[in-house]
Amino acid sequence: MGEAESKYLSGLGIARQRQAIVDGLRESVVGFSINVPGTTAKDVMDMVLVTQYFVFDTMKEISASSKSSAVLVPRGPGAVRDVASQIRDGLFQGSSAHKP
Repeated sequence: MGEAESKYLSGLGIARQRQAIVDGLRESVVGFSINVPGTTAKDVMDMVLVTQYFVFDTMKEISASSKSSAVLVPRGPGAVRDVASQIRDGLFQGSSAHKP
């Protein structure tokens, strides 16, 4: 009984942690949309997706080569949306390739 209760409480803690992350993200998206006129929640989520992708990809590449000294990031109007679209398409293609 003690082990089951422990696992239940652990799962409850994880669920609350995830809910807090979602709530914080929601507040950030709304705040950004209010403070930057003309942006939508989708624009903000695209930006978050691209930022996370570049952070992890950059860390992986830099750690693979100790001689790395430059990071190239696309910029300009529409660059974030274009990269986000490419990432999303890649994720969908990867997930559909693993389905039976």
